[in-house]
Amino acid sequence: MITINNVSKNYKKTQALIDINFFIEKNQIVGLVGPNGAGKSTLMRIISGINHPSSGEVLVKTDYLDSAKTQISTVFDFNGLYSQLTAYENLQFFLRLKNQQIVNQENLINSILHEMQLLEWKDRKTKEFSKGMLRKLTIARAIITNPNILILDEPFDGLDIESHRFVIDFLKNWVMVENRSILFASHNMSDIEDFCSKVIIINKGKIVVEKQINDIKNEGYKYLKIRFSKAYQIINIKNALKKFNIEVKPGCLKNEVYIYSEKDMISQIINKLCMESFEIDEVIKECINVEDVYLKTIGGIL
Repeated sequence: MITINNVSKNYKKTQALIDINFFIEKNQIVGLVGPNGAGKSTLMRIISGINHPSSGEVLVKTDYLDSAKTQISTVFDFNGLYSQLTAYENLQFFLRLKNQQIVNQENLINSILHEMQLLEWKDRKTKEFSKGMLRKLTIARAIITNPNILILDEPFDGLDIESHRFVIDFLKNWVMVENRSILFASHNMSDIEDFCSKVIIINKGKIVVEKQINDIKNEGYKYLKIRFSKAYQIINIKNALKKFNIEVKPGCLKNEVYIYSEKDMISQIINKLCMESFEIDEVIKECINVEDVYLKTIGGIL
């Protein structure tokens, strides 16, 4: 649906982006991660058509005959709403700005406001809105034209827990039902894992990692958390497992330990503990996640 071919961007002596290449498929949500100044915002502004690359190209395949630019909507870290207009008037003005001639415009606006749980506030001026309500209205404005591609920069900032969950589920459903795509930039690694199917890590203007989220989760585990029915002396657990090349550390609770191993030895470890009469209540495998890959690649800078 969208292809980035050898995109570079130079600002005088600074190379903000260097030979960026990737592809976003239909029905895909791609996470964009990197430290401040890595080039994320520059890349999103180029894809959205706000800025032009110094070299390379952005190819967008759309479902409509309109220009590709009109089929990309953005939600950046500022709302850009008019505080003296109501929620309804903000969406109405945006449609006029986009030159969208819609027969049932009132129904469309009311429908979007309803879907974003804002219909009862449609006649309120947005200066009266909470930060979370403003974010939801900004997202409503971005999708009201049903764009092929949605670019999101920290879109969940200001949302409470319930609204945060609602917006994630809403956008996931929108992508699948409408056959759309999303490029999502965030510093929140749990959102990247929950929301996206692929992650791109960018640093110093270059892509350093591009992986499917499921592939990361299947790379292995960081440690085992074993919770026993009662507290045991850590030295006794270590002695029971001394034949294995592993590290045993006390857990947060008195009746649990963390076990670190370079190999997948879960069954052997559990069998040995059971043979030694340790009563196990729970075994949790803490898998490698996006944050682990990020910290290993970037070196701990978020």
